[in-house]
Amino acid sequence: MPTTERLESFIAAVEGGAHAKAIEDYYTEDATMRENQAEPRRGRSTLVAQETTVLERTESVVSTCVRPVLVNGDHVAIHWIFE
Repeated sequence: MPTTERLESFIAAVEGGAHAKAIEDYYTEDATMRENQAEPRRGRSTLVAQETTVLERTESVVSTCVRPVLVNGDHVAIHWIFE
């Protein structure tokens, strides 16, 4: 289970705009991500590459964590708003 400090550090990195770096630093090698109604993307390197590609196509992204954050053992669910 992630510590509160580690989770807050991750949230701060994403809210600070370091999206791909946060994935590199905080996700496990076998991590997955999933958008609504889409197949999961698998593997940290795949996730970093996708995030980098998306960010290269945008002028800016403002990221906000909506609380509470759900933690169940090693599983974490965060509701993000990306503008």
